[in-house]
Amino acid sequence: MLHLETNVVFTADYQTSKANESYLGVTGHLISLTWELCSVALGVRVIKERRYSSAYAEHFKSVADDWEIFDKISTFKTDNARNVICAFGSLPFQHMPCIAHILQLSVNKGIKESGLEAVLSKSLKLVENVQHSPANQTELKENQSLLNVKEEVFIQNSPTRWNSTLQMIERPIRNKEAVIEILNSSIHKHSLTLLTDAEWERLCILRSFLEPCRYAT
Repeated sequence: MLHLETNVVFTADYQTSKANESYLGVTGHLISLTWELCSVALGVRVIKERRYSSAYAEHFKSVADDWEIFDKISTFKTDNARNVICAFGSLPFQHMPCIAHILQLSVNKGIKESGLEAVLSKSLKLVENVQHSPANQTELKENQSLLNVKEEVFIQNSPTRWNSTLQMIERPIRNKEAVIEILNSSIHKHSLTLLTDAEWERLCILRSFLEPCRYAT
């Protein structure tokens, strides 16, 4: 299918596995004769070289050459890492930065400058306290059942996982009563500083700002 096209767009991303191995995934996109968007996985490669811009350029070029469509690529979309962007200085493709990645970087920077880091730190400790304790997890499930709310586990945020801050705060918000019941229980000893009503309210406001980003990224 690709060799019949005259215009193909590539998207590419580098990922690191839990074993600390680096991988490059490349996907080709095109519009068919019936005006349907078609996406084709072109390969996933183990990357062992250091991530210099010259290495990036060679990786992208080799994928295009393998599929014999080098001269049919119009645009290449990637994240906004400096080395990746510099790689396209030696390639004939138009480079388009990932808008979702730009938005996510803006969200992360906005959170850092919002004065909410302290309340987010308290939220993270709360989530960790529940998540890492089998007894607390069991009690959370019991309280969710008693309060007739959806059973769900808590999630820690990660700077490299999009929307994870939203996921981290929205679940305790939905399970506020169940969480407070656990942490106020006399049988559980902890050194947490509990969230105040004002801090819960700030988390709710933050959630309302982050919610639209879930669908954009």
